Amino acid sequence: MADTLPGVASRSLSPSDEEAIETGATPEHPLAHYQPPFDLLSDMIFVAALCPTAPLRQAYPSVPFLSIFGRTPLFMWFSRVKEIRYHDEGGEHGVMGGPNVVLYNELNVVAAMRQRGFFVPGIYATSPLTIQIGRGYYGMPKYPTEMTFQVAGRRLTSEERDGPCHTTLRARLFTRGALLGKVLSRLLPLRTWPACLPNGDSVRALIERTPRAQPAWVRGRLELDEPWLPEAAPLLPFGLYLPDLRMQLPRP
Repeated sequence: MADTLPGVASRSLSPSDEEAIETGATPEHPLAHYQPPFDLLSDMIFVAALCPTAPLRQAYPSVPFLSIFGRTPLFMWFSRVKEIRYHDEGGEHGVMGGPNVVLYNELNVVAAMRQRGFFVPGIYATSPLTIQIGRGYYGMPKYPTEMTFQVAGRRLTSEERDGPCHTTLRARLFTRGALLGKVLSRLLPLRTWPACLPNGDSVRALIERTPRAQPAWVRGRLELDEPWLPEAAPLLPFGLYLPDLRMQLPRP
């Protein structure tokens, strides 16, 4: 199967979105200073939902979405990114953040396709700089948002606001996750399936390390101000929390 799709129209940024992104670009931090590949250290929880297929096909008619009785599986990861390693314009290594720092929060949404891969209708982040990097280097459909991500003991909560819409996640984590983390580590490093983007390109991340993996009981909903999701989609009850996951985004 091809890893790319024909270019399809994506949501345009509003003037306020453009202004928010521009505030992340300063003479001291031009986009050219941050060059791929990027190694990210993040805490992520993976969850899923089912949404109507028809609005997805109407918004992206060239994408072969998987449909099960008129519903398409959506997979999401709510994350807090703590560290980014990159290269500067001179080829030197640079680091932002660290294991005990929170740089920004992000919600990624991908839809299952009939072919091997996923389609990415939207990524929502609290950092203007990562939006610049995602859009500039990869053509990712990244948009500004307000989002929280908190872990207290075995309770995890996250909320995201997209205009008038409100996405919520409440999760109860089971076990400490060390044993399952060891099992998953035997499969790593692992290249993900292609994530196909609205501009027709695709990206395949490299999962490098995950020391723990904690199953979670989940409740909440995905609600976005998007034509392809006209109504809130309840989250399915099971999730997987991967703290301190290290992932690499390759050169485009």
